[in-house]
Amino acid sequence: MTPLIIEQNIWFSLLYGASIYLVMWLCSRVFLQCGKFNESLTPRRTRYGAIDGLRGLLAVVVLVHHSSAIYGYFTAGVWQYGENNLLNQFGKASVALFFMLTAFLFTNKALGEHMDWQSFYLARIRRLFPLYFVVINVVFLVIFIKSDFSLKESLWQVSHEYVEWMTFVVFARPDINGMKDSAVLIACVNWSLKYEVLFCLLAVPLLYFCSRFLVLKWLLVGCIGAALGEIYMKVALHIELSTCIFNYTCGILIALLFRVPSMRRIFSHRWYRGVALLALIVLGLTQSGPLTIGLLFFIFSAVVGGASLWGMLTTKPAIWLGDISYGIFLLHGLILYALLSVLTLTIEYQGLHQIHILMYWPLILGVGLTAVALASVSYTYMEKPIMGCVQKTKADRLVHKSEAPAVSCDLPVKSAHRSPRLNISQDAVEQTLIGSPVSSALCQNQDT
Repeated sequence: MTPLIIEQNIWFSLLYGASIYLVMWLCSRVFLQCGKFNESLTPRRTRYGAIDGLRGLLAVVVLVHHSSAIYGYFTAGVWQYGENNLLNQFGKASVALFFMLTAFLFTNKALGEHMDWQSFYLARIRRLFPLYFVVINVVFLVIFIKSDFSLKESLWQVSHEYVEWMTFVVFARPDINGMKDSAVLIACVNWSLKYEVLFCLLAVPLLYFCSRFLVLKWLLVGCIGAALGEIYMKVALHIELSTCIFNYTCGILIALLFRVPSMRRIFSHRWYRGVALLALIVLGLTQSGPLTIGLLFFIFSAVVGGASLWGMLTTKPAIWLGDISYGIFLLHGLILYALLSVLTLTIEYQGLHQIHILMYWPLILGVGLTAVALASVSYTYMEKPIMGCVQKTKADRLVHKSEAPAVSCDLPVKSAHRSPRLNISQDAVEQTLIGSPVSSALCQNQDT
């Protein structure tokens, strides 16, 4: 029985994924016994709903998805989806939920009474760039080692590729130094960071500007109109739109609906959580399509409303997995690639085809443990201290402003015209991450 059983049997893939999450959850619990890591844990009171636990869960299931995809790549030379709907949704649905989560948090920030743009963009840079910088440099180093430190392209071309990768592949993601499928080294996860950058640069300012002139009712009308327009362009006009646009629109809509007290009560109601649980089950049995967006709407809105899979997503280890999810996303691809490379060198190529699942499974559990360990160290000793610099800078600026004379500045949209502002901390926004989980098909076609 080879690792192909993960792809061939949906029940086995469910057991496989659940075991990996359990091991990584237990590993997180062990790390939290250490004072330094426990001090870095995000307090539950600063989060909304169960979004932290959700982020951690999504990080893990993406690792599960990629552990199967990379086996197919090393044995068949192709990184692609298979026929297992559940395993496919581990990749596709996770990406979609991350986009919704980003849109939800940043929409609430953009609709706040005040927006410190300097702190906002500085926070995004310091959140995303440090670990990304390290990982991309490791990728280039590995590729040059595999190339025997020789240039297969001109120095100018390689330098250009380096700049494109370092700018979150907003402009392109070329192969590096002529090595085919260079992105596989990190499981192709960095493509989604491009959409985070674009959302922050374009959508957040637009939302902020509209909220200065429109009350909540018209914002809702505009968002629903945009969603219907996207559906019309795709269905009636056959204009290919990235699924990312639908996901972001869905997240914005949930954020707006949550400002309506009656909708907030609905999203938090027990029967609604039952509907969301049913949607989760259907999602695991369904191929990606128009129905997927509706199912994800129920799931994400219920999680924001407090659904936590019977409290699992609000446990400290689950929250810690959410805190370190960015590290898990960026690092797990390198670990998987290293593992499969070592297996290829130590056993015959045909042997990699015949490796038993009972050997491969523990190795992937080891990948999960390694990812948690490296991500925990990275978050505690690099990422969070750097993010803390942003908070300190912002606090100093606020103290400086408080010494200046108060100036009256009535915004066009009065708070009285809105539902009460959601209490989502700056930390919650700065921790937001969309980019890491990426499904294997999206690795080849980002608009699939």
